[in-house]
Amino acid sequence: MNYRDLKWGELKRFAKSQGINTKGKKKDDILQELDNMTPVSNALSSDDFISFKGIKEEHPFFTEVEEYVPYLKAYNKIKAVSNKEGVSKAIATIFMKYIETDKNAVINLASCCIDKYYPRLTNGYNEMCIKYGRPGECI
Repeated sequence: MNYRDLKWGELKRFAKSQGINTKGKKKDDILQELDNMTPVSNALSSDDFISFKGIKEEHPFFTEVEEYVPYLKAYNKIKAVSNKEGVSKAIATIFMKYIETDKNAVINLASCCIDKYYPRLTNGYNEMCIKYGRPGECI
């Protein structure tokens, strides 16, 4: 199978695997870059591609954190925690439930500790997006 015969999603994945940045590029642009890298005569077998499955599976973490994603995005942009009542406690609770790996850890909502839940949950969110096939939703 030739890469010119691939569907759009497969072509993008193949181009990324070859080190080509596909963001914002049209199919013709990607094909041109691939042509410049590899002779067109090199045929690829269908075994060279892993079929795209989109989101691998749903995880309850995404449902629980959905309401708080705007606060995490705001934190990521301006590095300020929310002063809205209940938000920090909810973020800390979700962090402890899904992200924290230390079984002896406890929630501490003292002002100096709240700041630490935001970046750690943001990082954990991004890791889980990658793990569960949601790269477009990373913060």
